[in-house]
Amino acid sequence: VLEVASPSTFENDFTVKKEIYAKVLRVQEYYIYDPYYEIEPAFIGFRLVGESYEEIGFVEGRLPSEVLGLDLGEREGVLRLYNPATSERVYPSHERVDAAESRASQAEVRAERETRARQELEAELSRMRAALKRLQATE
Repeated sequence: VLEVASPSTFENDFTVKKEIYAKVLRVQEYYIYDPYYEIEPAFIGFRLVGESYEEIGFVEGRLPSEVLGLDLGEREGVLRLYNPATSERVYPSHERVDAAESRASQAEVRAERETRARQELEAELSRMRAALKRLQATE
């Protein structure tokens, strides 16, 4: 569970909710994140051990999630997921689709430009051939 905290909720997030997630719902990992840094700590994670949570230690500035098999880390004020084996960011599927669509769109634009350029060259070649025939006919 990822809890987005604020000054008005953090006390409840660190006490009541944490207790319910551990003892009633048995949530294996519980993360609390404050994107505005209004509470301390602004980012913390817990892993269920027995019936209570133990704090997850940061590894190279990220919190490893055994449940997800990924690391949670912040970059440019945004919480992101990372592949722990490669340290590369894991992108949501819609971002991968957006990037692929962008590349496809750029390829379409290039193809259209190449088609127009080829058509213009073919038209110029036809004009040149016609001019050459006229010159040859006048000789």
